[in-house]
Amino acid sequence: MGTPSCFHSNVSMVPDKERYLERSRVCALLEKAVEKPIVSVVASAGYGKSQAVYSFVRKANVNTIWIQLSVRDNMVSRFWENFIRAVAFLDPESAEKLEKFGFPETERQYYRYFAVPQKEIIAHQRYFFVYDDIHLVQEASVLRFLERTVTSPFPNVTSILISRNEPRMDLTGNSQENLLARLDQEELRFSMDETLEYFRMLNIKPSPEIAERIYRDSEGWAFAIHLAALALKNDTQRSSGYALFSAKFNVFRLIENEVIAVISPELRKFLIRLSLIEIYPLDLVRELAESSGVSGEKASSLLLEIDLCGSFIRYDPYYRVYRIHKLLLEYLSGKQKELSEDEKREVYRKAAHWCGENNLRIDAFSYYDKAGEYDKFFEMIYSIPCFLPHRLALFLLEIFEHNIPPAVFAQNSNAWTLYIRILLCLGFYERAEKKSLEIIAKLEAEPLSPYHYRTILGCYINLGYMRMIAAITTRDYQSYGICFEKAYQYYLLSGCEVMGAVDSSVSSYVCNVSASEKGETEKYLDSISRCLPYVAEMMRGHAWGIDDLARAEFAWFRGEISMAEDFALKALSKAGEQKQYEIASRAVFYLLRIHI
Repeated sequence: MGTPSCFHSNVSMVPDKERYLERSRVCALLEKAVEKPIVSVVASAGYGKSQAVYSFVRKANVNTIWIQLSVRDNMVSRFWENFIRAVAFLDPESAEKLEKFGFPETERQYYRYFAVPQKEIIAHQRYFFVYDDIHLVQEASVLRFLERTVTSPFPNVTSILISRNEPRMDLTGNSQENLLARLDQEELRFSMDETLEYFRMLNIKPSPEIAERIYRDSEGWAFAIHLAALALKNDTQRSSGYALFSAKFNVFRLIENEVIAVISPELRKFLIRLSLIEIYPLDLVRELAESSGVSGEKASSLLLEIDLCGSFIRYDPYYRVYRIHKLLLEYLSGKQKELSEDEKREVYRKAAHWCGENNLRIDAFSYYDKAGEYDKFFEMIYSIPCFLPHRLALFLLEIFEHNIPPAVFAQNSNAWTLYIRILLCLGFYERAEKKSLEIIAKLEAEPLSPYHYRTILGCYINLGYMRMIAAITTRDYQSYGICFEKAYQYYLLSGCEVMGAVDSSVSSYVCNVSASEKGETEKYLDSISRCLPYVAEMMRGHAWGIDDLARAEFAWFRGEISMAEDFALKALSKAGEQKQYEIASRAVFYLLRIHI
C-alpha cells in the first residue's frame, strides 16, 4: 500500500501559504481518543470539527480515508459511489472489488464485504476512516452499513465520525465496552488563551476589553472568532469593525462585508451559480467559469480570484475538487433569485452532463430534472439495465409523478414508456397495466402520428412483459403474445430504431411456470418461441436464444441430457450473435453441468 496518505474534508485543506493555528490541546485529546476503535466528534457548525480532525490526521501520517457525506448519500446508489471513490484513493484494487460486489444488504453480502479488508488491510499499519457530516445521513440501510462498518473488529482501524448531532446509530454497546471515545463542542471551543494566540498569529492586537468581549460573545465558537478577526484586521480603529459583529452576531452580514466585498462582481455571481449544485470538481468548475458570460481570459482569472475567499473555499488536490464552507453556501443560496431561469438551467445542464460522464447517475438525474432536459434524462434511463434497482426506481418515480410537466408526456414518446417501466420495476403491476391500457385507448382514438406510433409501441411492449410475468400464476400464455404482435405492427409504422444491443436479464430459472399439470411447460415454451422474433427485431436482438435456453433447462431437469446439450449450444450461438451475454452465460452454465 506504500506511504500512508490523507484525504481531506470540505473545510480542512490549509494551503502552505496560509497560517493555521495548531491547537495542541485538541490534538492531544484526539491522540488519546484514537486509541479506541470509534471516535465521535459532535458539535454544531463552525466549531472547527473537520479542521481539528484534519490537522490531527495530517500530523499522525496514518493511512486515512476521508469520506465527505451529503444529503444525496441517503440514496444508496450515490452513497456507494461516494464510498468506493474514497476507497479508490487509498487502494484501487479494493475499490474495484467493492464496486463489483455492490452495496451489501444481506448477511451473505456483508460477509463478502468484510472479507475485502481482511485481505487488503495490512496488519502492521494503522488506518483512519473519517466520516464527515454523518448527521446528514438518515437512510436506514446506509446507517446500518455505517454502523456495521465502524463496529467491525479490525484492531488497526479507527473510525472517526464527525457530526453536528449524535449519529443515528446504536453505539451504546461500544460505549459500555469502552470502545468509543467522544469529543463534543465544549472540548472544541476556543479557550481565551487560544483566542489570543489566534489574534497574535494574524498580527491583530485588540485591546484587552475588545478581546474579552469577542471571547464572551462568541462563546469560543471558532467560526465567529475567525469572522471577528477579519473585521478587526480590516478596521484601523480596532473597535468599530467589531461593533457590527457584536450588535447582532450577524454571520451573513460579516460574510458580505469581509468576503463578498473584496471579490469582483463576476466572481460573486459565479459563486451564486455554483451554489445551485452540490459538487465542485475542478473540471466542472472550470467549464462553468468558461460559460459564465465572461471572456476566456476572465474565466481563468475567476479560478485564481477564488483564493481571495480565504478559508471559505478550498481546493482539494487529492480529489481535484473545490470545498465551499456550508455557511457561505447558505449565504449564496439566498442570492439565487438574482439569476435568470436560463442561467440556472445552464448550470444544471452542465452539472448533469459532467455527472453522467463520471458515472454519478443520481446526481445526473437530479440536475437534468432541474434543467428541464428531459430528453437527456430519458436517454440516461435507457442507458442502464431494464430492471432498475428498487431505490433508484423510487427516486425516478418521484420525479416522473411530481416534476415532469404534462407537456413532456404529450410530446416525448419515451415518457410514458419509461414511467410504466418504473412502475413494473417497483412491482406496481396493476397500476402499470391500467395506465398502459388507458394510454393505448386514448392515443388510438386520436389522429395517429409518429409520436402516437412510438408511444403505443412502448405501451404494448411493457404490457406484453407484465402479462408474461403474470402468466406464471394466470397460465395465460396467449395475451402477452398478442401484445408483442401489436407492438410489432406499430414498430413497423413508427420508424423507430433501437441503437445498440438491448441485453437481457435472466432469473434463476428460465421456465417460469408454476402449474403442475402436464403440458403446461410446453405451452409456455411454444408461446415464447412465437413472440420472440417480434421482440428480438424490435429491440435489436433482445432475448434472442432464450427459448432454446428454456428448452435446454427443461430437458436437463427431465434428465434428457443429449437434448439439453443441443438446445444449450443453440442458445449459446444465438445469444452470441445478438450480444445477449446473460443468456449466453446461462447456456454455458448448463453445458458445464452437463459435461461435469
